[in-house]
Amino acid sequence: MAENLLLAMNDIEALTLRAFLAALSQAAELPSEVVAQLRAIARDLEPRIPELDRLADQHLQPAYRLAYDALANSAAERGMGLDYITTSPDPDERSTATDNEIPSANAAPKMIEVLAKLRDWDKAQLEEAAPQVFNAIEPRPELFSLLGY
Repeated sequence: MAENLLLAMNDIEALTLRAFLAALSQAAELPSEVVAQLRAIARDLEPRIPELDRLADQHLQPAYRLAYDALANSAAERGMGLDYITTSPDPDERSTATDNEIPSANAAPKMIEVLAKLRDWDKAQLEEAAPQVFNAIEPRPELFSLLGY
């Protein structure tokens, strides 16, 4: 099955999966019905990847859209402009100011860090990691573990 999925997952599906995982890394606790839907998706991942887009639109905005756009943008692929990724959809609230605060050990890694790690995962790694994350009792901590946080 894994080899078939690797061959079947196209670039758009991989992009959707990466963006969903990046947005999940920034999310607060997910509603139990969303966690249940993720478990159902994990059972038959490849044909159900488009459902992640709908779930993200309902529960992970604006982080999902920002992650998707950053991953899809060729300038972002070269690392240009990533300092401007924000959770605010308002361009006037974006800043290049240096943040000198020390983050809490329990704080989520910044979106830019998560995107960099997810970009390095090939389709086989996505295929392996996504069901682990989606089937976990707590998907977000499982994702952090797989990302090395």
